Amino acid sequence: MHVGVATGAVHGTAMHGYRNSARFDSRRSSHYAFKSVEVFALMTILRRGFAWVSGVIVFSVVIAAGYGSEFNVATGDIYEVYSQVSSDHAEATVEKLEALSTLYNDYFRFETDELPSELRVRIFERRDEFDEYLSDRIDVPRNEFVYLHFTDAARSELVGYIMDDEETYRASMIHQSVVQFVRAFIPNPPLWLREGFAVYFEESRYDPEQGEAEFRKNTAWIEPLQDLVDDRIEQLFVPSELVTISADDAAARLETFYAQAWGAVSFLRNAEKSRYNRILWDAIGALDPDASARRNAELVERKALRWIDEQELASAFVNYVQGLRTFRALVERGIEAYTEERFELAEEYLRDAIESQGESYVPWYYLGLIHYARTEFEDARTYYEAARDRGADEAVTLYALGLNAFGADERDDAIEYLRAAAEADPDRYRERAESLIEQLEG
Repeated sequence: MHVGVATGAVHGTAMHGYRNSARFDSRRSSHYAFKSVEVFALMTILRRGFAWVSGVIVFSVVIAAGYGSEFNVATGDIYEVYSQVSSDHAEATVEKLEALSTLYNDYFRFETDELPSELRVRIFERRDEFDEYLSDRIDVPRNEFVYLHFTDAARSELVGYIMDDEETYRASMIHQSVVQFVRAFIPNPPLWLREGFAVYFEESRYDPEQGEAEFRKNTAWIEPLQDLVDDRIEQLFVPSELVTISADDAAARLETFYAQAWGAVSFLRNAEKSRYNRILWDAIGALDPDASARRNAELVERKALRWIDEQELASAFVNYVQGLRTFRALVERGIEAYTEERFELAEEYLRDAIESQGESYVPWYYLGLIHYARTEFEDARTYYEAARDRGADEAVTLYALGLNAFGADERDDAIEYLRAAAEADPDRYRERAESLIEQLEG
């Protein structure tokens, strides 16, 4: 989870200081506590020089008064990015955020052309300048991206810095950009909806070649939520409690809150019954941009929840959670089904695993094996190559490609792959590869 600052006009709330060891590895840190903070006016910005680049305005230099480093600025339809890194980085970040906002708005359906100003994003090249900038605005240090919210939307901004860990940088930016996007249209949304969607979108990816953002399931909270359902179900919030939860109450039960907020969005979005899906869309439609967070929560409760029996909804949620599968579980079930030659079921599990975590080579490789077993050699080759591109063992994959080409009666390709496999790992494959090559050349 990557939750930084969410302030009111001058005073408001922030989330800081929580690590869920069940969710994060040593590279990922999180900050989830609620604390009143004070923010100050932004420094005057001086711009000079600009050019059009691929539909994005790029300002060559921007100087932030009081800070010695120069910023490059790129402006798109919705976002304005200030980057200390380079003009290319500013432009790339605008394009990424524009694509992500399109993904977000497939759910929210906000009128983006009614924004009073662009959503500002400021990215520092160095952590020390990021810290210095924030120290003038909030009283608690931050390790990741932070969203500073003002009543005057033109003064609000998402602030971050270039991190050593690219994955943390990506997830942190996405999480906070969801918060920024939602609050640009609904300044005071219910806490569960804001943070639930932020976690829901956190694993999304941007494809610069296609210029599009791709949603990916965030399965990191499945096991913590299933642990709550199976062993500590009394700690779960009932639906009406979650919908109206305050910052203080969420802070007192953070692990439960974040697991359940993510779970609620996932359930309402993906439940098989449309009457549950409608709760989410009615909840979004009920939000009032001029209302307080408490008032918006009451509107959601009255306009979205009252049509469903609370006990029925809670029971359906528990059943949904118990049926969820982590990436590891999907892969294990897929491999088990493959070894039992239940190829259709194995393919279903493995495709779900790819949707959950497409960068892992394992499901791609086993899908190659499935298609090879079906003598669908062209498809098998595609999956083997995809596994190879994602880091599968080179010798193993080359040998599999050689066998596949052998089966497809592609003699030259088979010999090439088998020789490469033997060279990559002679102890495992030389003898077997040479035997097959002899058959092909005989």
